[in-house]
Amino acid sequence: CEMCIRDRDTEFHFVGGWPNDVERWQARVSTIKAENVFFHGLQPHNRVPLYLWHADAVVLGLVASNPISTWCSPVKVGEYFASGAPTVLSDVPALRRWVTDEEAVFFKSEDPVSLAEKLQMVLHDPVRRQSLSARGLDKARQWSYVNRAGKISDWM
Repeated sequence: CEMCIRDRDTEFHFVGGWPNDVERWQARVSTIKAENVFFHGLQPHNRVPLYLWHADAVVLGLVASNPISTWCSPVKVGEYFASGAPTVLSDVPALRRWVTDEEAVFFKSEDPVSLAEKLQMVLHDPVRRQSLSARGLDKARQWSYVNRAGKISDWM
């Protein structure tokens, strides 16, 4: 979103995406001369934490019109929460089913202005940042593989 990237004090790092998508977005960003936007493409799973652990905020943007937005698993959200960074999520049914407004900030899917507003709020409100980080870490602990395995074991 052009409104976001005009904030030159902020860097945007995108991890993931197929090579043709990364090239397309790099070309678009270069046309607006955004020198604070970086595309890292697909990364091995063991390298993803290196990006998450250095983030001031993390974003998961699902497209509401994609069927996955109604049923996807929140595993990636759990990884984002575990990073300790405040999390900004697309407001889609699958994520709303698992996450509350106390654990993450939701933006209107496919709306760059809504995303920009929510990112600005998260980045510039230290009290909200701290609250989101703490609640997200609590949720990550609840969703840990050890806790989930224990619940399965108790159920059996």
